Amino acid sequence: MPELMLKKILESLRRNRYKIRDVSCSFSSHSRASVWEVYKSGVIQCLIIIILFFFTLNTVFPQEKVTSFKKQNQNTKYKSFSGGMRLSYGNNPSLLRFVQYELPDYFRVPESQQIPDFEVGYEFFAGFEYQVAKNFSLKADYSYFVKSMNSSASQYSMYDFTYNCHNILLTGYYLIPGEHFYLKFGAGSGMVLSNLSTQTFGLISNYNSAGLITKLESVLNTQISNSLAAYFGVFLSGTFNGTLKKSDGSKLSNRTGEEVNLNSFMLGLSLGFEYFIF
Repeated sequence: MPELMLKKILESLRRNRYKIRDVSCSFSSHSRASVWEVYKSGVIQCLIIIILFFFTLNTVFPQEKVTSFKKQNQNTKYKSFSGGMRLSYGNNPSLLRFVQYELPDYFRVPESQQIPDFEVGYEFFAGFEYQVAKNFSLKADYSYFVKSMNSSASQYSMYDFTYNCHNILLTGYYLIPGEHFYLKFGAGSGMVLSNLSTQTFGLISNYNSAGLITKLESVLNTQISNSLAAYFGVFLSGTFNGTLKKSDGSKLSNRTGEEVNLNSFMLGLSLGFEYFIF
């Protein structure tokens, strides 16, 4: 069964690679946004298959063959390392207004080709967690987030608006331990360092900002082996950034003179692994 799931993952990745190559070969008649849409759909398909693979692992490794987390955790507090990927669905109202003003005749394009208020971003995370008490733990978390805000209209193929963030958070979790799982409810905050890259007909400009990120998260760890668990999470987060600036200190403003920031509200899913040391 695991071999079958792995084959499905590889087949999906291969199909997605060919789709991107085919679209890239005809780039003159397709916008960069089209390539991005194909890529996103392939990534989401792969994530769904990987989720099913995780559940299969829990079935393939019968829990009676491993020492349960509850037993290992009786006399020893755990330390853990986690890592994986997040899908974030969120808005960027200030950035969206900026992009709308930058794209010529933007409001004349069909609504289906306009940029939605809420878009998907991708995030890769790694963290270290320490159990302070039976029902409480602290986690230091680093993540790298990337998101593009581009119209799918072909006349905007030479425009690109992409930003990335480095997030560093400290999160406290209330733990509900089970025989073969941990259920966690947490809240945290930290620092976010952001960069916006804009490209117009080959002219690239970069802007930076710093700010605060806050997050509410629920995590389910389901045991796979003595030390390894799957990591499933849902979260709400908000970022509060300063005005975007160039390296010379000049601020970024839209066509109406309004300063531009990367403030956002997001909800999303986390998927990965967590390795426990008791």
